[in-house]
Amino acid sequence: MLDEDATLPPAYEFDGAPQTGHIMPVISGLYWLRMPLPMQLTHINLWLVADEGGWAIVDTGLYTEDSREIWKRTHEEFFEGQAPTRIFVTHLHPDHSGCAGWLHRKFGSPLWMPREEFLLSKLLIDQKDQKPSDFGRQFYKAAGFSDEQLPYYERMFSLFGSIVSPLPDAYMRLIDGATIRIGQHNWQVMMGHGHSYEHACLFCEDLNVLIA
Repeated sequence: MLDEDATLPPAYEFDGAPQTGHIMPVISGLYWLRMPLPMQLTHINLWLVADEGGWAIVDTGLYTEDSREIWKRTHEEFFEGQAPTRIFVTHLHPDHSGCAGWLHRKFGSPLWMPREEFLLSKLLIDQKDQKPSDFGRQFYKAAGFSDEQLPYYERMFSLFGSIVSPLPDAYMRLIDGATIRIGQHNWQVMMGHGHSYEHACLFCEDLNVLIA
C-alpha cells in the first residue's frame, strides 16, 4: 500500500532529449526543438506543430547567430523550404521571443502573442538605446540594491533589445480561453500570471498535450 506521504519520483516520457540544435518527435505532428542558450541555463525547448499547409512554431529562442543558423537549417531540412505557417510566442522572455520578429520578417509568417507580452516587449526593445532613468534607480534601491549593485542594473537595462529582434507592428492576439485550430486539432489558450505577465499555455485535449 502506498504511503500517502511518500514522494513519487518524476516520470519521463522519453529516455533522452534532442541534442542542442536538433529536432525530436514527441507524437505525430508535434516535434521538440532544443535551442542553445549562452548562459548557465544551456538550452530552451521549442515546439513545431503540424499545421494546415506546413508547420507552426511555438517559441523562438534568443536572437543570436547560433539561433538564426539553426532556424535556417530547420527551414531547409525540416520545413523543406516552406515558410512556417504561424509564429506563436507564449511570453516575452528573450529565450522565447528573441527570434520572433526576425522570423516574421524573413518568412512573412504572422505573429501570435498575448497582448500584455507583445506591448511590454515592444517597450523594452525601444529602450535599447536609452539610459536608465532616475526612477529605475530609485526603484531598485528601494528593493534592496546597494550602491555597489546599482551599476549592474544599469548594465542590464538595455540588454533585452540586444537579444530580442524588433517585433512587427501588427500581431494576432492570444486570449485566455480562446480555441485555436492548428492543423487537425483544437488548442485551448490557458493564461498564467507570475512567471510572466500574461503567459500563454496551449492545451490540446485530443492529444492530451500541454505546451507550458
